[in-house]
Order: sequence, then structure tokens, then C-alpha cells
Amino acid sequence: MQKGLEYLTNRRLLIFLLAVIILITFLFERATIGIGGALLDMKLTVPDTAARLAEMTGAQRRAHLWVTLSLDTIYLLAYGGFLAGFAAHFAGRHAATIALPGLLLMLADLSENMLIVACLTGHEALIPAKVAATQIKWFLFLLALALALGSGLSALVRHLRAGRRAAREI
Repeated sequence: MQKGLEYLTNRRLLIFLLAVIILITFLFERATIGIGGALLDMKLTVPDTAARLAEMTGAQRRAHLWVTLSLDTIYLLAYGGFLAGFAAHFAGRHAATIALPGLLLMLADLSENMLIVACLTGHEALIPAKVAATQIKWFLFLLALALALGSGLSALVRHLRAGRRAAREI
């Protein structure tokens, strides 16, 4: 576990993951053109998901499927890894606990992707499971984001306080 945390909190890896997040965010914008609208990842209710799925053509479903299997899978690894690694980087002895929501986020998003693929390939009965996975993903995303921001802000405050103490000692 310790080796994994050391790898996940490596500054070079965090910078790389951030670059991947930024790149894929721009690619998603282009991909929504081929899909003809929002990704199913953005639909939080059964009626909204069913309506979005019903309005897609066969070509749009295939495009969505490939975006989900490629871009979104890489994206979930990048942003989940970044949030977990960034939070853990500043968390000290609590690093494993602080990283956990980001790691669980990746599992939730991967589960959501599998359910989206199933829905896109004709298994509309799984829409409620997809919606539940989406809601869990968004909850974990917000929790992981809050922990990453809190961990980073806490480190900044510690750094500023240490600077003031050092300045007073001069």
C-alpha cells in the first residue's frame, strides 16, 4: 500500500495526470458533436437517461460507446488518480484514508461506464442501475474534490504559518 501511495503522490505523475485531464476535457467537447449532445454520464435521473438514449441514432450510440470505452476510461483513471494523489500528497499519515474516495471514484466511474455500454447496446433495463452508479460517482467525485482541496489548503496554511514563524525568528 505504501509503495502505491508513493507512486500516486509523485509530483511528476500528478502533473502528467493533470495534463491528461485537460487534454481529454477538450477532446470530450469534440466528441459530443459526434454523439449529438450530452454524454449519458451527465444524466442523473432515469427519465433523463431514457430520453437521451431514445433520441440517439445508431451512429450516435456507436460513437458514444467508443468515447465511453476510450476517452472516458482514460479520463476516469486520470481524474480519479489525480484527486486521490493530490489529496494524499499533502495528507501525511492520513494519506491512505484521504486517498480512498478518489480510488473508489475510479471504481464507481468504471462501473458506470460498463452500465452505459450495456444501455447503448440494447440493455435499457439497466438504466436504473446506470443512474445509481452515476449518482454514486458524483457523490464520490465531490467528496474526493473536497478532500483534495482541503488537503491542499491545509498544506498551504501550514506552509504560510511556518514562513511567518521563520520570519519572526530572524
